[in-house]
Amino acid sequence: MSSCRRVSVLGLDGLSWWFLDKLFEKGAMPYTKSIVCKAYNYVLEAAFPPMTYPSWTSIMTGVNPGKHGILNFTYIDRSYRPDLNFKLFHTLHLEHPRIHEILSMVGMKSLVINAIPGYPIIPMNGLYVINSSFTPRVVCFPESLKKYITKMELTQWKKKKNIDTCIENVATYLEIVEETIDAFDWNLYWIMLHYPDEIMHRFPKALSQVNVKVRKIFRSIDEIVKLLVSRSDVLVMVSDHGFSKFSYAISINDILFKHGMAKIKYSKNITDTLKTKASITITRLVENIPFLARALRIIYKHARDAAKIQINYGKVDYKESIAFMIDAKSYGIYLNEKDVIEKVIKTLGQYEGIKWVKTPKEVYKGPYISRAPDLLVMPDFDKGYKLAPAKIHGAKYIAVDDYGHHPEGVLSVYCPDFTLSTTESKVPAWIVAPLILSILNIPLSHVTDDVDILEKITGTSITKKNYVAKWKIIRNMYKIKRI
Repeated sequence: MSSCRRVSVLGLDGLSWWFLDKLFEKGAMPYTKSIVCKAYNYVLEAAFPPMTYPSWTSIMTGVNPGKHGILNFTYIDRSYRPDLNFKLFHTLHLEHPRIHEILSMVGMKSLVINAIPGYPIIPMNGLYVINSSFTPRVVCFPESLKKYITKMELTQWKKKKNIDTCIENVATYLEIVEETIDAFDWNLYWIMLHYPDEIMHRFPKALSQVNVKVRKIFRSIDEIVKLLVSRSDVLVMVSDHGFSKFSYAISINDILFKHGMAKIKYSKNITDTLKTKASITITRLVENIPFLARALRIIYKHARDAAKIQINYGKVDYKESIAFMIDAKSYGIYLNEKDVIEKVIKTLGQYEGIKWVKTPKEVYKGPYISRAPDLLVMPDFDKGYKLAPAKIHGAKYIAVDDYGHHPEGVLSVYCPDFTLSTTESKVPAWIVAPLILSILNIPLSHVTDDVDILEKITGTSITKKNYVAKWKIIRNMYKIKRI
């Protein structure tokens, strides 16, 4: 593969192919439609779990979470009790450099807007970085980018009570792209936007209808695509995961509770205890009639917002339980007794809607799998199941009618001067960074995953280099400087 000088990347958080097709049908992204029709298109399989942090980090590094070390938003320090020590993953937990950091090591330049993880930024030569995603404040490097922070802050910290704020936010990003794309020298221009994911979580009705305001958001994104294509040799459009509509949420803790492996932690306050028991009993009865449960959930949502009514679901007693889920976003189960692994796997495997239960070693490859929960759970997304919040609800299946993450995202590569193969219709998230490095004619990391898939796509043999050793020196020096 002959090299090119410039690659641009547009990351769209939570984009699915079916939703992109819907946007095209509604006329929201006419220029992007014309580009995608000429591009090489793949279904991107998200890293596990299909969440922003592990999947975007896999996309940017070229390795699975077991090698880059970012397995979710949070992790548990196992030297303490799990109910006391949730800690946030951040850049200093990265065990493998991301693509812009690799390019810096070989003397190439990158302009990155919203890298994941976003904080702190580790300064390196040739990097221009602005991060507002999952950061305590909008941050940048170098100082010359500060004026763009001001632009972001105008919409970044507004309370997102309506979709108009999203329209303003994307318009701000478009303005920043317009101002920066010619103002800086770059080989990689990377911008990630939290759309459609943010609309899915906050304004699902608007999203399902693809209403006028949603179309306005994606028209601005269409303008960003136009700019990126006009200034680069290759455009990569990618999402970290997709989204889908679900009918049921599986309560893992309710299943474990039924089988005597999870315990409820009742409040010392008698009134709170009675409320919890009442909530569990009512939920158990109501969930036997799914259509009624869905109707009552809509009523409860309005009552909760208007009258501050709150259902007291059962909290899990982490000390007394044998097995339990702390957070549904982790897709993981923690064990207080390691010899019950097979029992938990067998128990959960009996239930409809659970696709598999595996140990971290079966899901990840690499030296950092100890950061994962003891067991990992994959719901059957394609049959309409997702995971319920990690409480004890009173029912194993909660009837829902909402959207959530799906593990299949989008990868579209517009490269007029290159030929790629589409024999591999599905590709893993960590194929993206190595593909870009190959296009730029840069050696891949020596620990890159699934190189054989990349060789099939590009039709070329791969050269490798050890970037990890140098990265750890740079990262550790930065840690010492911060201290």
